[in-house]
This record gives sequence, structure tokens and C-alpha cells, in this order.
Amino acid sequence: MRWLLSQKIINDSASTGKTSSRNISKLRPLSSLPSINSSTAFDSPSANLTALCAIPTNLFVWKANDIGSFEVSFPDVVKFVDSRYRTLADRDHRAIAGLSMGGFHSLYISINNPNTFGYVGLFSAAIGKQQSGGENEYIYNDLDKKLANLFASKPHLFWIGIGNTDFLYKDNVDFRKKLTEKNYPFTYYENDGGHIWRNWRIYLTEYLPLLF
Repeated sequence: MRWLLSQKIINDSASTGKTSSRNISKLRPLSSLPSINSSTAFDSPSANLTALCAIPTNLFVWKANDIGSFEVSFPDVVKFVDSRYRTLADRDHRAIAGLSMGGFHSLYISINNPNTFGYVGLFSAAIGKQQSGGENEYIYNDLDKKLANLFASKPHLFWIGIGNTDFLYKDNVDFRKKLTEKNYPFTYYENDGGHIWRNWRIYLTEYLPLLF
């Protein structure tokens, strides 16, 4: 379970006082970053950063009373980042993306918070509701209505990537058709291969240059 939170951060340079235009160039590989539960990821509020990635460990298990916990708690992650860094704290400078179940969470986080993220990326994402039950099940209900609210807010980018032999390929194709039927603007990237890291690295390199 992996996702990417990218937040444009003001370059903390006393000499220029300017916002960095190189938002992606200093982004470290996902594998090199600490887990979200590690304080080392956030111990330098004045660090000279241009973007931030947060990767959670698999702390949430699929129990009935945990359904929707990721989505419900995620706004707290955004608030934490904004409180610790000199961010441009608005949807125009905030992006979310994820692969596989991370893509699933990114989808439902974004449609339940339509004014929070201006950029959404789904990499080989699970689409449909995975389980039922629990007090937060509402997070996964009313997909069509929530998509309408999201696109009414005019996101800058809604990006979908999927491999043509991925076991989630049909779900993503059907989702693409749903968006097309509603005339929602989105970017669709299809390549060969399945549910593999090679594809996710490709999607990340395609997605990141489009941010901000």
C-alpha cells in the first residue's frame, strides 16, 4: 500500500525569498524516504525542500471497523504538513497519487475532499468498493455524485495509468468510460505489462512533471 503526497513548498532561502520553480528536481526516490510514522521525516520545518513525499506503512488492516480510516484521517496528514512547512497551502499547489491500493485511497481521498487536491494520480488503481461495514463506510458510497463534485471544482489534472495485462485493467477501462461519458477531463496512460514496479516507475515519471 503506497501513495504519494506532493506539496509545493516555499524554498526557504533568506537570500532570495522566492518560491522555487524546480518543484520536482529535488524529490528523492520513494524507496529512500522514511515512513510517515517516523519523526525524522518532519524534524526540520525550515529545511530547504521543494516537495514532500509521505509514505505510510501498512498500519491499517482490513477490519470492518477500520473501513474508510485512511480517507477519514488523511486530512490530518495535510494539516500536519502545512503546520510544519512553509507550504503554499491550497489545492493549486497540492497533489496526491498512489499505486494499487494506494491508488484506491488516492481516488477516495480526493473525491471526498474535492477542494483539497488540484492534482490526482491513479497508478494501476483499485477502483470499486473493496469492503463494507463500519462507521466510515460512507466514504466509498455515492461515487458518481462525488466525482461530479470533484470535477465541478476543476482539478488541474486527473491522471490514470494502467498496464494492459494488469488484473485491474478492466476496472480502469470501465472507469475511463465513466469519465468519458460524463465529459470529465482526464489524462489516460496505457502501456504493456501488469501490476509491476516497472510500470509504476513509468507512471511516476510521467505524472510528476505535470504538477504545479
